[in-house]
Amino acid sequence: GPVRQLVAQVLSLAGIKPSVEARTGDDHELYIARYLSGEAMYVGVLRDREEGRSHVSLRFPERRHLYDTRAGRYLGETDRTEVLLDAGKCKLYALLPYRVSAVNVRPQAASVQPGEEVQYLVSVDVSGAERGMHAFRIEVTGPDGQRREYYGAQLVGKKGATAGSFRLARNDPAGTWTITATDIATGVTGQATVRVGE
Repeated sequence: GPVRQLVAQVLSLAGIKPSVEARTGDDHELYIARYLSGEAMYVGVLRDREEGRSHVSLRFPERRHLYDTRAGRYLGETDRTEVLLDAGKCKLYALLPYRVSAVNVRPQAASVQPGEEVQYLVSVDVSGAERGMHAFRIEVTGPDGQRREYYGAQLVGKKGATAGSFRLARNDPAGTWTITATDIATGVTGQATVRVGE
């Protein structure tokens, strides 16, 4: 509204610029939230609930590897992006100092017995910088192709790596089980298999 525009003009005259510049091609308002974690920046953009669709232009403080977190898409190394936002819709972006090239899942053992614990490591491969904090969504699928939600997890790796585990039930079926890890910020996934014996 007018008060927001006045405040923006006063701050601009004082030489204070927002870390994320957002513009629409109309009178709709945007709400911007920014979170810093080491060298990474996460930016949320929420459009007001007024009817219509807005063309939104975002400009970030510097060039970074940009990901549309909700879509799990890499948008390139850039300092800007554009998007169409409908009423009340939001976007979440991750701006990282590196590109995530892979997610690795490494089980501690290639085979286990029902009732035993399955331990694994999860990590990201990156280019050009030291890995920062990453959160992973873990999904476990049985030999029948059905996801076992009770074995899934959300894990955080402070330097792009972490460990997880789950204990199989004694009556879990034998066969090949799959562990899939998704880096939540980027959408990059990796998987590995574990053989469960009889």
